[in-house]
Amino acid sequence: GAGPAGLPFPFPRMPYQCLRLEYALESGARGAFTFSTLAWFQTIEDEQRGDRLEGIHAFQPKGGLEVTRTERDGKPHPPVTFKLAPSQSLRANTQARNDIFIYSTALVCDLTQFGTASTPMSCVEIHNPTMFLSRLRAILSLTPDAEVKTLIHDKVAYYAIADLPGNVHALTDRIVMNKTESCREQQEFRLAVGQKRDVSDCR
Repeated sequence: GAGPAGLPFPFPRMPYQCLRLEYALESGARGAFTFSTLAWFQTIEDEQRGDRLEGIHAFQPKGGLEVTRTERDGKPHPPVTFKLAPSQSLRANTQARNDIFIYSTALVCDLTQFGTASTPMSCVEIHNPTMFLSRLRAILSLTPDAEVKTLIHDKVAYYAIADLPGNVHALTDRIVMNKTESCREQQEFRLAVGQKRDVSDCR
């Protein structure tokens, strides 16, 4: 069903953002929040939260990936089928990683285990998602470098790299909303917006 503000996916009733306590206090005082580029998320912010395949969708079936080659040296060639090594995989990379901005929230509020004694974590509640989205769209419409029409949000889907990828490989907006199953406990809900109109085009 359609979500608030006419967006295609429903927004959770009470999303949370897990972040350092110092940033949570600043967010509450200033009403500020930060979108980070997909490229930044690919740098793996810490060992517990990072996904080495952020912005990439991998297919690595058990026993090796079967490939059929139909050309050689740029010329048509009789089909030849062979298997790649089990360690090799088919990968679809998001090309516009510096032009896609992510705001990461969670569907649960107990992710403070990512903190330490020296860097305690806290959760900021978004208690009125409809108002939040409305104000966000208004701000983006006044931001020269943002393309408000590219704004999407969705619950992140977690997958095993041995599973068939379906149509995710062909769709940038789906790759952005998919992460490996090792991150499943994060229960992430994302907002993403592009700096260019064609950020979701296949390249």
